[in-house]
This record gives sequence, structure tokens and C-alpha cells, in this order.
Amino acid sequence: MQEFMAVNAGYGGYFRFNDQDQTLEIDWDAINNIGDKETYEKVKQLVSEAEAIQKKMDESENAIRSVETQIR
Repeated sequence: MQEFMAVNAGYGGYFRFNDQDQTLEIDWDAINNIGDKETYEKVKQLVSEAEAIQKKMDESENAIRSVETQIR
């Protein structure tokens, strides 16, 4: 996620990754107020990609927890 966020740092006003609690924070009000259609579509695409990465991270964390539980 850090690499994705670094590459797309120019859009940080619309979404960011909270390292402390490992969550994606999206400013939907800011996104919905984008006047330029092309920028709006780009931000929506990036949010979708970030959400997909977040989902994979969550699934990985759940799998790790499951294995840890089985080991105990």
C-alpha cells in the first residue's frame, strides 16, 4: 500500500492510508466535489485500486491470524 500511495501522492487530498490502524481513509465529500470529470474518474479509479489492495491486506491478515490460532 505504501508504494501505491507514494506513486499517487498527488491525490492524497482525496484518500490516504492510516499506518497506525492499517485502514484506508477516503474523503468522499472532496471526491464528490471534484469539478473536472477526468480528474473525478481518475480519483474514483485510484480509490477502487486502493480498496482492492486494502481487501488483499485484510485477507492476508485474517489468514495469518487463522494459522496462528491453529498453531496454538
